[in-house]
Amino acid sequence: MIDNKNKYKFNRTGLVLAGINRHSNATNKFYCSGFVKYILDKSDIDVSALPKITHPEDFELLEGLTNIYIGYLRNYNYIEQQEIEI
Repeated sequence: MIDNKNKYKFNRTGLVLAGINRHSNATNKFYCSGFVKYILDKSDIDVSALPKITHPEDFELLEGLTNIYIGYLRNYNYIEQQEIEI
C-alpha cells in the first residue's frame, strides 16, 4: 500500500455518509474507520463481525485484538508506545 500511497485518498463524503449511516461506493477512498477495516481485512483478520458502515467503537466487536492506545492522535507518544509488549 505504501508503494501506492497516491492511489488512496481520504473520503470526506464517506465520512459524512458514515455519520448518517449511509454507505459510500467510492473506490480507493476511505474515511478513518473504513481504512482500518480495509487494512485488517487485507491482513487476513476476520472483519465479518463489523457492520458495512464502520465506526470506531465497532472494532470492539472483533476478538483477539488488543487496544494499545485510546485518545487523541496528537497526544500519542510513539516512543513510549514502543515499550508496550503485545
